[in-house]
Amino acid sequence: MSLRGIPAWRACILAATAAVVVAAPAHTMAHPHAWIDVEVQVRFDSSARMAALRMTWLFDEIYSAYVTQGLTFSGSDAIDARRSGRILAVMMKNLARFHYMTRAEAGADEVEFGIPTETAINFKGRRLELSFTLPFAKPVSAREVPVAYSVYDPSYYIEMLHVEDAGAIRLVNAPADCRYTLQPPQPDPARVREAAALDRTQSAGNGLGVFFAERVTIRCDRPR
Repeated sequence: MSLRGIPAWRACILAATAAVVVAAPAHTMAHPHAWIDVEVQVRFDSSARMAALRMTWLFDEIYSAYVTQGLTFSGSDAIDARRSGRILAVMMKNLARFHYMTRAEAGADEVEFGIPTETAINFKGRRLELSFTLPFAKPVSAREVPVAYSVYDPSYYIEMLHVEDAGAIRLVNAPADCRYTLQPPQPDPARVREAAALDRTQSAGNGLGVFFAERVTIRCDRPR
């Protein structure tokens, strides 16, 4: 596997653990152990306020197979509706314990979320796709202060990054003067070494993932 195109911090993890991966069984691999490709629609309401985040998460094939073991396929992409509904319910219940792997801030204040809507799971080939809409408890204006969000697994067992595509982040119904910037993760070397040292049976708790999280900031110009 080439390291070209891989962020420097992730390349460091791969290089640090390459010898271990080749010589040892899977249970000794370092964090992360699963990957999710993220797409987000930032939805604005009729008053030009941010009102919700529409999430689409695409899990890697191995983790998809683990999560959906026991499902029967009736076609290349279709899955048993009754059993998939159970999986969806369990996934959303578990995600609620971790604030849906999402943190949003309006200036210095944390944004509270309401109950997710439009929940669904599907398949793209053999990769599980989870989608849901995460409403803000109260809409916020990106004209008053910048509004930012991050999507990440607090324990860093799963790496969550936006897909490298122009449509990975979309501002829906946003005023023309709104824009976003994506700041890639910049963990210090000590955090990279900490992640590389963890095997499949270890956990750094819920404090490691934030250092490997992307941060998306939305700003809208003030009216003149």
